[in-house]
Amino acid sequence: MNGGDAAATVVTALDLAPYRSSADTLLWGSLILDAVMLVCAYVLTRLAVGRALRPVRTMTDQATQWSAVASETRFNTGSGPVELARLGTSLDALLDRIRAVLRHEQQLTGSCPTSCGRHSPGSSPNSTGGGPGPARPRRPAPLTR
Repeated sequence: MNGGDAAATVVTALDLAPYRSSADTLLWGSLILDAVMLVCAYVLTRLAVGRALRPVRTMTDQATQWSAVASETRFNTGSGPVELARLGTSLDALLDRIRAVLRHEQQLTGSCPTSCGRHSPGSSPNSTGGGPGPARPRRPAPLTR
């Protein structure tokens, strides 16, 4: 080897089974960890949303109980976040409007002859203009540009 033209080639074989086994183990571990993280994220999100919507659920229950009560302050709009106070005010106004409509319909059906009971207000073919006018559509028209 002191100046010769000798060249050597070394060939080795290495078993790749341990590397493949560890790759499979790592893949399964990663999938299990992903599933656990997904379940934890779902549970935490569910808890956070449930806790955030608890005041709305309370207001909904109060609206159900107080729908028969005519009051300007059905919901306690003074405490809590501003958004909930605005929601309470809106729900109060909505319940007042529903109450007024129901009261108007009861007065209308109470003062109408028995033949009027078969028609909705304003849809009687014999209407002489003394009624509330043509019935409004129940659904708003689609918005067009």
